[in-house]
Amino acid sequence: MRAFLLSIITVLFVLPAFSQFRGKAGYNLESVEDKLDTAKHYQKILIVAEGNMQVRMYAQNLAQELTKYFKDQKIECKYEYLGDPAKTDVNRALETAKTWNPDAVMRLKPSQSEEIMVKRVYANSMPGPGSGAGLRNVLINVFNITLTDAIELVWSAKLSASYEGAEEGIYRRVAKGIMHDLKKQNVVGGKI
Repeated sequence: MRAFLLSIITVLFVLPAFSQFRGKAGYNLESVEDKLDTAKHYQKILIVAEGNMQVRMYAQNLAQELTKYFKDQKIECKYEYLGDPAKTDVNRALETAKTWNPDAVMRLKPSQSEEIMVKRVYANSMPGPGSGAGLRNVLINVFNITLTDAIELVWSAKLSASYEGAEEGIYRRVAKGIMHDLKKQNVVGGKI
């Protein structure tokens, strides 16, 4: 019961913050401000995610967009889904994925993943059959993202996203936001 109430309270605060009037998806990226003195010179970054099927789909699409941005920085990327922690030993899966020998690992760990139904009112300028209400599914994911190299935590952030499943542009916008912050924090080189 307590978890349910916490979930409802979270949805009531998260959804209004991320939903936008035209049905566009929204996100919020809160990074830890810790700018590096010099940019890292990574050659290979492994992007990994763990969680349920909703998390898997989101992370896979986000990793695809991040890979494009990293490629522009001449950084090779590989994405691995580690599995659902409730069913799989994700640490073992991570060790297996690290046999690719990356310079750094970007890990997406979900702290919240849910789907809610939201009532949407459709209004036509004339009363009649064009007016009405409908339900839509809104997916909410909250991730703790870390970028670590062989010896240290280099960058971390909390990503909160609210979107409809068919909203493809969200992944490009989130990836662009992450890359912007990585450049701002001097984790990767290049102009902001």
